[in-house]
Amino acid sequence: MEIFSECKTTLKKVCGVGLALIGIGQVAAAQEKIVIPEDFSDFQEVTYDFKAVGPTLIFSDSPEFVYKNGVLYRDDVQGKLRIFFHHLNAVKGTTKKLAVVLKNKSSLKPVNYTITRQGMGGKTHDWLLDGKVAEENYFTKEQKIVNGKLGFGRSIELISGKGILLKFNQLWTGIVDFELDSKAELSVLMCDARSDIDLFNENAVILPMDEHPLRGTFNNADWVYDIKDNIQGETTRMIKLAGAEDGEGYIKGVDKTTGLPAENYGNYGVMYEMNFTIGGKQQMNFVMNPIGGPFNGWGVLETNGKKKFIGMPEDAVNTANNVEDARILAKLAPGKYKFTWSPAGTASLPLRFFWMPYSRQKEIKNINKKYFKSYKASVNDEE
Repeated sequence: MEIFSECKTTLKKVCGVGLALIGIGQVAAAQEKIVIPEDFSDFQEVTYDFKAVGPTLIFSDSPEFVYKNGVLYRDDVQGKLRIFFHHLNAVKGTTKKLAVVLKNKSSLKPVNYTITRQGMGGKTHDWLLDGKVAEENYFTKEQKIVNGKLGFGRSIELISGKGILLKFNQLWTGIVDFELDSKAELSVLMCDARSDIDLFNENAVILPMDEHPLRGTFNNADWVYDIKDNIQGETTRMIKLAGAEDGEGYIKGVDKTTGLPAENYGNYGVMYEMNFTIGGKQQMNFVMNPIGGPFNGWGVLETNGKKKFIGMPEDAVNTANNVEDARILAKLAPGKYKFTWSPAGTASLPLRFFWMPYSRQKEIKNINKKYFKSYKASVNDEE
């Protein structure tokens, strides 16, 4: 119910009061909200080449609500890796410790590790906000590369060096990219606040998943879409991604704690890269249109060696819960572009991205004016 309330508030502000603040310390950008009608069909789908590359993704999100101490996920890992974890302390009246432990258990020689990038949320009760904060830090925060060695039996904790304390009903979302030159054991743990992490890790039992099967190990977690069309002229172009039957669907792997097949319903931790060219002489509006429910995330738009960090959206924690809601992420001049983005924890999928000719701006504004006038009237009637 809170999500729907926020959506109404955001739309009312766009209709007449002004833009909201994002809620994470950044003033809202001039990201225009527009309407893409549900039956909108005046577009052509782009064609593209797809490849899955990049790191192995370790995904730990089940049990999401943690009621017992134990191991939330575990696997022996090596090479280029990314871990995405999302857990909440559900034990009333207690403070728990969440930890992500990397340990050299099998190699008599040191395991060399490099932590290349990370983004953390922060002890919030708001699922949407926590996921968005983690992604903002992952994409925009200046990163410090950390190198080290783990001798046999030695370990390192990847969140803070000693885990993070969570009060009852507090959540933590984190993303970490790292590399290992040899195999090491990776464990996500929840334990008592005063527990010694290393000792707990030795004897802790692996907890079963909850009703949402969201954990596993997934290869090639960077999904690259090279759009073959030269986008230009008066035709709106579209690509639909990140749904069960859209693009390449959901990433599939194995739950290494059980050996059972795993599917990441939401592609959390998957990084999407879209490479495209705007041809001709006309500007294009680059539009995001979530159609699966409330969506949030972050992205990086690159052209001519320059980067622009883009909140998805920037004027609220998430987009409204209706399929017509869309945002103009950027106005693009002719040229070559790369857009890298990822769904934040709890973001709903799929998404449509449109390239709309700037010459159709007046038409879009007329549609929006009519739609928002009708929406504002309906909200006032409810109140």
